[in-house]
Amino acid sequence: MSLPPAQRTLLAQACLEYLRHEFIVQQRLHAFLCQQHNALFSHDFAAMLPTEARQQEVEALAHSIVPVRDAFRRRCAGLLGIPEGSVTLQHVANEVVEPWKTQVQEIRKQIRELALTSDDLRRRIHAVLTLCTSATRSLLDSVYLRESHPERYGRTGVRVDSASTSAGLVAGVM
Repeated sequence: MSLPPAQRTLLAQACLEYLRHEFIVQQRLHAFLCQQHNALFSHDFAAMLPTEARQQEVEALAHSIVPVRDAFRRRCAGLLGIPEGSVTLQHVANEVVEPWKTQVQEIRKQIRELALTSDDLRRRIHAVLTLCTSATRSLLDSVYLRESHPERYGRTGVRVDSASTSAGLVAGVM
């Protein structure tokens, strides 16, 4: 598809504007994950507790990309003369010419690297917290002499099995 130079310029501007916004969002999300990671490994657990305001800020940040992406798709669909649902960043990036093509490629590369680093941080935080939860549960189970599976109840509400022998301790049986 051959676009007139004016449309290519508008397409490049739309693409760069969208990518810059996405990069800023990725940077902020990455900063939040770094803060959580550093707090976890410096044992600053109070800093890890999500306040409602911080939780809302991160959620709003993550969702802020949606209207920007929708506007980008509408704008590019109009410029390219294709349906909005057919607009992809790759398709638009392929239509962009120099001097903007290099800028688009560079910022896309930065976004990809940042997203990979953020995903790695997220996985590390998740793994450590999962391990801590599991270790704590196991320790508490051994303290209270419980087996490591939850209690099960039948349809009538009567316990089917005993996952805890601590009742025997209380009754003086053991």
